[in-house]
Amino acid sequence: MVGSYCAVSGCWDLKKESKYRFPNPRKFKDFFKKWIDLCQNGNLFKMSPEKVYANCRVCALHFVKSSFGANNRLTRTAYPQPKLPADENHGISISVPHEVEDSTVKEKLLIMDDPLPP
Repeated sequence: MVGSYCAVSGCWDLKKESKYRFPNPRKFKDFFKKWIDLCQNGNLFKMSPEKVYANCRVCALHFVKSSFGANNRLTRTAYPQPKLPADENHGISISVPHEVEDSTVKEKLLIMDDPLPP
């Protein structure tokens, strides 16, 4: 289903939040590239810009309040925040680079991802 999942790496929002389309890559090439970079999702780099624009969305959790204008639409200068929703991650944002292949590094990152004590 088109646009059902958030394109931001590590986001687990599955249909709950509103989703927003990427900027048009033909009209706003640099802004589109900025969104791709901020999503930190290696799969987006493998897709054509037209396919990303047609099929991928970013959920509302990755935008600040000032990103929204009238009727809950994004402003022309809105861009996603790559952070994960704080309430589910104890206020900590952890981003894992897509290039990580070393198993030792991956194990260290998994240790960092352990929940904090209450």
